[in-house]
Amino acid sequence: MAASKRLATKFELVSNSLGGAHPSLNRMAAFDKNSDAAIQARFSGTKKKQLVNEKNQIVAKEKQIVAKKNQILSKKKQIVEEERQQSETQMNDMKILGQNKNLADPEAHWVILLIKEQIKNKWLACAYLNAATYP
Repeated sequence: MAASKRLATKFELVSNSLGGAHPSLNRMAAFDKNSDAAIQARFSGTKKKQLVNEKNQIVAKEKQIVAKKNQILSKKKQIVEEERQQSETQMNDMKILGQNKNLADPEAHWVILLIKEQIKNKWLACAYLNAATYP
């Protein structure tokens, strides 16, 4: 009991003069589980573990956010690819209609113009959106 009081007083003297616990006093006081230095060492250890756990949780949440953003981007890429394939199909249809011998037919001419306008408007809108998004 007297030894623990002696260690505690040494700890108080050094901690007051140095502004914190000296590592050698923490090791010496660790033998006495009820000393102030031992309590402080245990408390600071648990505090560090809590901080590390909190940081790990924050990193895990950020990883989840990045994964969700990647999923959204992959869905958008898939949509753009489907639209590109649809436009390619429309272009092929337009070529077939353009090669038709009945160009004098007003309905065929109207269908060709309609397909052209749809393709132009869709890709111009995408170009404007991309220009606004990525200046």
